[in-house]
Amino acid sequence: MNKNLWAPWRMDYIRSKKDECFLCEALASNDDKKALILFRGEFSAIIMNKYPYSCGHLMVIPNRHTDDMLSLDANELNEINLLTNKCIRALKEAFSPSGFNIGYNIG
Repeated sequence: MNKNLWAPWRMDYIRSKKDECFLCEALASNDDKKALILFRGEFSAIIMNKYPYSCGHLMVIPNRHTDDMLSLDANELNEINLLTNKCIRALKEAFSPSGFNIGYNIG
């Protein structure tokens, strides 16, 4: 089965290619609410997806720009996992989902 995931509400994002990294822009913002940042840790952050695929689509991102997971150090990797668990707990409480899809977009 080969199905394409279609999320038409993401067309604004797809058509608005920027030179800047949208995650770095969000982290540089002084307005967490406007930047959709829910939590800032020492090494990573939790951010809402502006163009979500589903209800509760959150992203846990490193605080420094990288497109290489292998470049993350132990502190970054550990905090990313801890914040992922924080997201799961919050989403379970808010939505009582039957499960979770957790993935990595690298590059």
